[in-house]
Amino acid sequence: MPQSALTGDARSDDTPPILHWIAAEATPVRTLRAHALSTWHVDRTDLLARAYWKHGSTSTDNDAAGLIAYQRAMADGADLHDPELAESIDLAL
Repeated sequence: MPQSALTGDARSDDTPPILHWIAAEATPVRTLRAHALSTWHVDRTDLLARAYWKHGSTSTDNDAAGLIAYQRAMADGADLHDPELAESIDLAL
């Protein structure tokens, strides 16, 4: 029987993916995301990490910065539906 991805053991190809969701303030989300990928060996496609706020910033400030980042991505031809793009913008704010 395959071990959980959280134990660091790889799952077999016939095991359904274990989806991982991380959501919190930006700093712990960055730390937990890195830990999940490097220590727990969570597959990148099975992980979604979102920073819903940033200490010291208002929601309005974060939304304005996110809008600018998405506008730049769109101008560069990025796929705005790509979850990795959303994650990179969220974690960069």
